[in-house]
Formats: sequence, structure tokens, C-alpha cells
Amino acid sequence: MKRRSLVSILVFSLAVLGLGYLWYTSSPKGNTVRITVSESLDLKQLVIQKGFYSINSTTDENLLKKGLEQLVFDGVSTYPFETFCGENDFLIFYDQQYYTIFRHFIPNDFYDGIPSPHQYKFSVEKSEEELYVILEVVGQEPMTIRKKLMPVFMAKSQLWASPIAIRVP
Repeated sequence: MKRRSLVSILVFSLAVLGLGYLWYTSSPKGNTVRITVSESLDLKQLVIQKGFYSINSTTDENLLKKGLEQLVFDGVSTYPFETFCGENDFLIFYDQQYYTIFRHFIPNDFYDGIPSPHQYKFSVEKSEEELYVILEVVGQEPMTIRKKLMPVFMAKSQLWASPIAIRVP
């Protein structure tokens, strides 16, 4: 009886250890982030947030006051985040003086509703005294986009980090 219990405990322990090892050595299940900056820029000055930003806003001023819900990168560390079907917005700050915003749209596949993980590659470059961010998304819904970082003081006249178009009747 004791021997049977000992064997059962040993088999159970080996199974738990084996499953733990498989889980630990398997590839990451969530999104991954890779961040690079030009040599003349400081990585520690970069902040990336993720969340949702309404297209019904009139200017970016409120966005910059509130920010987005989740921190992705704080100049030193990256933080895990999930993307969902629909709008996934990223707010990027450099040196607290410049900003831009990106939207990565993931359509619902109507089968499981949960998107596969993506790899987000953020690259900040300086070109002729202007700063640009290039976002390359690798995964189920790939995209590459390049946007200019706008001065924070211009947020009152910007929408989605672009000048507000005035319609003339």
C-alpha cells in the first residue's frame, strides 16, 4: 500500500514538473515589443501607452492630459499587453515634448474572437530636426506606418497628431 502511494506521488510529481517545463520553455503567448531609436536620441525619453482613443474627440489636448489606459514602455522596461479585436491605439511620447498616436485595427474573425499575438516594432528616427516613429506590426494583421512626432504644445490644434482640417462651405 505504501509503495503504491509512493509511486502515485512520484508519477504525479513528474507529470507536474514535465508540464511546468513545457510551459516555461514554450514561446511567449502574448504580444512582443521591440524598440529602437536613432543614435542621436535617448531611449530613456520614450514612453508608449496603449488603449482606446475616440475618433469623436475635437483635439488631442484631452488625450495628452489623460493618456491611455496601459503602459507598454516607460523608457527602460516593456510591459505585457494584449491586443483585442477592434481598435488598439498607441500613444507615443518623446522627451515629454513630442507625441503621436497610431491605431492598429484587428478585425474579428467571428470564430474565437481573440487575435493571435503580434510583434510590435517601434523605431524612432531623427530626420532634418524632425522626429518620426515607424511602427511595424508583424502577425495576423500586419501593417507598417510612419508618422511625425508633433510638439505637445500644438495639441490644441491637432487631431490624431495631424493638423485639424477646416472645412469651408
